[in-house]
Parts: sequence; C-alpha cells; structure tokens
Amino acid sequence: MDLGTLPSDDPKYKKRVGKGWVQMHGLYNLRIGASGNQVAVRFRAELTGNLQAIGFYAQSGSGYALGNGGGATITLREDAGGKLGAILGSNTHSFSGDGHSAASGKAIQTRVNLTGHMIAGRHYWVVFENGDQGNYTSFNNASLRKDMGSQPHVWQDPNDWSVWYGPLNNLQNYSTGAHPQLKAYPILALHTDKGTFGYTPIEGGAVQRNTTRNGPLTCYEGKKIAQVFHNVRGQLEGLSVALGPSVQDQVFRITIKGVNEVGMEVTCLWKEPQEREALITNYYARVYPWWHWFMPSAVFASGDVTVTIESDQMFGCNPIRWGGPFQYGGKPVYTADGRDTGYAIAMMPNGQFLPINHNAWQSSSSNKESQWPMTLHLL
Repeated sequence: MDLGTLPSDDPKYKKRVGKGWVQMHGLYNLRIGASGNQVAVRFRAELTGNLQAIGFYAQSGSGYALGNGGGATITLREDAGGKLGAILGSNTHSFSGDGHSAASGKAIQTRVNLTGHMIAGRHYWVVFENGDQGNYTSFNNASLRKDMGSQPHVWQDPNDWSVWYGPLNNLQNYSTGAHPQLKAYPILALHTDKGTFGYTPIEGGAVQRNTTRNGPLTCYEGKKIAQVFHNVRGQLEGLSVALGPSVQDQVFRITIKGVNEVGMEVTCLWKEPQEREALITNYYARVYPWWHWFMPSAVFASGDVTVTIESDQMFGCNPIRWGGPFQYGGKPVYTADGRDTGYAIAMMPNGQFLPINHNAWQSSSSNKESQWPMTLHLL
C-alpha cells in the first residue's frame, strides 16, 4: 500500500479505488484577466488520445467577476521544461454568453470544445487568457488551508496537477505554496476520444458548518458513515480515510463488505501532543488527518464494495460534492475521471441510513453525488 505521492502515470497510482482520495477546505477563485493576471493549469496526461473538450467551474458575482463577465482565450499547450510551450489547440469562450452576468453571483459549470493530441505521461498546460481587465470572471479551484494539512491530493505529485496564476511571463504555482495561507488545486475535466480524466469536486461540506450541531460533519455516538464503491475488481490491500476523533486513542469499528466480509477494530493514535490536543478540542475542524489501515485478512471484490465506520464516541468527517450531474449544451461538464464512482451514506439524526449531499445532514434516497474522503487500495 503505497502512501507516498506518485506520478499520475505510475501503475500504483491507478490502484486506488474511489474519488475520495482528496480533501478540500472550500473553493478558491482566481480572476481571469484581473490586473493582467491569467490562469494556467499544468497537468500530466493520464491518457494518450485527442483532446475534444474541457469542463471547468467558473464563478460570477461581486468579488469574483466584473463588468459583463468577459471571456477567455483557452489554449492547450505543450510543456517546455516547466514553462508554457507551443500551442496545440485554441478556442474562445464568452462567460456572458453562458447567460450569467458578472453581477448574477451564479456558479458556472461550463464545457468548452478544445482540441489537441496528448501522450500519456507528458506534461501539458490549459491556459485561460483575458486581455480585458474591466470585464472578467473567476476560475474556481479546490483549496486546503495550510494550517489544516499538506495538500488535497495525498497520493498525487502536485507537479502533475497544479494551478498557476499571474502574468503569463511570470506565473506562480498556487498548488505548492505561492499563496500565503492555502494551496489551491484546479477543478478541470479533460474529455478525450479515449476517455476522461481530471479532478472535479464542486463543494466541500466544510463550508456548510452548523454550530448548533457542533458542525454538520459530526457523527454522534452510535451513528455510522459508509461509502459505496462501484465496480471494484481484485483483492483489497488496505483502506485510507480522513476523519477527526473526539477522544484520545479513539476506537473505530470498520466493516468492509465485498465478495466476502471482514471486520476490524482500529485505534486512532496521535503522534504529537499538539496534534492530539488540536483534534480533541476541534474535532469538527474542516479538514482531518488521514489514517491508513491494512486489511486484517484477504478481501476480494468483483462488484460493489461497502465500507462502514462507526464508533462509541463522536467523530468528524467531511464529505465532498462531486460535479458529475452538471450538463452544458446537452453534454456533461464533468464525467467519471477514471476512478470509479460511488456515493456517501450516513445515519441521519432520525436514525435513517441514507445517501447524503455535501451539506452532510441533508439527504434523500436519490442523492448520490457526494463522497467521503475514503479510498481503497488494491494489491
């Protein structure tokens, strides 16, 4: 079970199951064209094929946009030693044409045609450029506060999926520390003729804090959370989950049900006294430590796998809303990104065990758009 960062073309990188291999504190916007600053996404291609379109998440409204919302020239570029290289494809997009004025304050899930050939393992750039400083819209990113953890992508090398901001001749990497308080990661889907890859959350339950319940992410005594993973094939090696215990050395009961079922009890231990104190006093903090456990015995899967977690004490866990349902022009903006989809479940205060949305305690039997920060590892 490799717990280090990996290049996205490494075979071990693809042995993680589910989308819950990330965390996000919230959204962070970068204004395309404001003060001459542009947005660029650098990534390592996971597929060899022809790019057909991209999907991304923009934001209008006060503080996010100005004037009529403007537009952007969007290019696919080669990577030249970590710098912008030759243009492989180009298109223009008008944000006001999306039907959202800069003042509307609405989120914009957008799909734009963009072409160019990519080879798996190589780095490329998608660049958003706007020369009109009086009319612009923001590009949304997932973010994680620096004081709450290392990076949203625990296993992915940040050089393989990063957002840069500034004048095109002086771009700064906001995924590795250019911002003083947070790290930002781009929300982008790349649709090719061989499949889709990318990173496409659109909201985290962390921003929906409800102080009357000590935070909507708190699972009270006797309550459970579960994650359903679809279409899992192979032997499971381990489980990783990000959660916040409320007491020292808290015990969790975990059940993993695939073709066969195993149960285990695990104890969350703290490495440092200050880490323990932070968790005990702020267990409903918005981003939690990652915990990693090996399977106590062999678990095989050839279909759906359900992982259930419960404890006799309170604990916190932060769901992430995924962007799969959104459509633009009759086509999906975000689709499955190569890591099979599933959905998050929680026991509600009324005792029902239902799928949840990113607001954590809001649910319905048909709402299956959220994930817990939980991933399985295959041998």
